[in-house]
Amino acid sequence: MAADPSKKKATCLKIAIIVLAVLVVLVIAIFLLVSTAVSAPRKASEDFLAKLSDNQVEQAYNSASGQFKQEVSTDQFKTFLEQFPILTKVKTSNFDSINVENNSTARVSGIIATADGEVSPVELNLVNENDTWHVLNLNLNPQKFDSNPANNAKEAF
Repeated sequence: MAADPSKKKATCLKIAIIVLAVLVVLVIAIFLLVSTAVSAPRKASEDFLAKLSDNQVEQAYNSASGQFKQEVSTDQFKTFLEQFPILTKVKTSNFDSINVENNSTARVSGIIATADGEVSPVELNLVNENDTWHVLNLNLNPQKFDSNPANNAKEAF
């Protein structure tokens, strides 16, 4: 006796719906994973700049990576901020590029702006230390960034 064609169609339809549902769940899971991976470095960058803008220079310095604090003293950091006061007046930031590698390093790039209209491109490099993102260094005007560190002394830390 031959199988009922309507039962075959119903079974195929059920399988198709299950496969489609699994695909939708996978797409949502991947989206959530990617958005979570980039949201933490973005938030760490925003928090670092907010501390600077709220005149919490010591807190910003202390929130930086261990390597940053080994290489840059508090006084050197304050001098850098005096040379580039835009970092202490950030009202808005728009990070249009966030690259995370192996959940250990991240590069966050975008534009910062002050209340009085001053605007600058900025790039922050972060490292993940003990499951928390910390600023490793930052660069103002990254399009001018030169691979020779001696040429960047005035624009990068």
